[in-house]
Amino acid sequence: MKPLQIPSDVEKMENIQFRVDSGYEWGKGGDPDRIAAFNMEIKKFVFPVLEKRGWQYNPRDGISCATMTKNGREVYIHPMELTAVCDKEEGKAIEDVLKNHAFLSFRYMGRSERSTEIYDCSIEKVQEIYQQNKDNMKENIMEILEREVVSRNSLWEEMERNFLIRSTGERNFHGWSSDDSCSKMFDTCLKEMEEKDRILEQDSYMIRKCTRHKEPYFLTRWIHKKDGTHQLSAVVKTKDCIPVLILPYFKEKRELALSTEKKVKDRMNMAKTFIKEHKKEIEGLAGGKSGPLLIKKKKELTEKWNLYRDGKTIECGR
Repeated sequence: MKPLQIPSDVEKMENIQFRVDSGYEWGKGGDPDRIAAFNMEIKKFVFPVLEKRGWQYNPRDGISCATMTKNGREVYIHPMELTAVCDKEEGKAIEDVLKNHAFLSFRYMGRSERSTEIYDCSIEKVQEIYQQNKDNMKENIMEILEREVVSRNSLWEEMERNFLIRSTGERNFHGWSSDDSCSKMFDTCLKEMEEKDRILEQDSYMIRKCTRHKEPYFLTRWIHKKDGTHQLSAVVKTKDCIPVLILPYFKEKRELALSTEKKVKDRMNMAKTFIKEHKKEIEGLAGGKSGPLLIKKKKELTEKWNLYRDGKTIECGR
């Protein structure tokens, strides 16, 4: 996989957990008066070192904890930890106060670095970086599809791991949404690749690489999302890339199918011959109006294919 290229002038933020003991326990909570005292002490003693650097304090709102923020940077004030996205000097200033002050409502337990990298850049800068890395993303998508057929979600998860930029501009420190620039670039890449690089998204679940030929069809190989069986299909298309007819090859359990490459190639060659011999009928399907007659013609052609696939004699070219 080709890695995401981040320009050297984009500053990486500190992503720190300052652990504290205020008596709060996961799943049990803590004493309300002590938690209130904890928040008061953080605001009274920790916030001033950030306030003079342009930060602001945001009190607790409903179930959300209080925060300190500045231009996308954030310190999330939880009674078990202060999670900070800040620069190195700001992180040191917070730690100095926590280490050297004698707090009454909590004890400072130390810091740890979070593994997630966060960058200090605007949404516009993030979008610019993705634009510069678009070809990398496409190559990685194609590399995966060369190996296997994957669900859209699995493909996105792979892109998320390798390409998602967590930034102060988008404030996507802990998760992602469909509005993130990375998700939008992923959708753009798939759309462009579908038009140019022969990948097919036949439904919202499966994405597969296709092999296009001179004839108006392509072949695709995929794994059924419900029963796990493997299926190879020839999808006949018009010049405008409108699906006309799906010719099923065979279904087998995944473990068996993946070891039958020769059978796959033989069946693909068989489909090429069949489509060539029935070119006029296929073109007729492409130009026909929807309705009972068209449905009947598709059914007849599919039955011819089934006979041909199974090695039985049929009349060709009609």
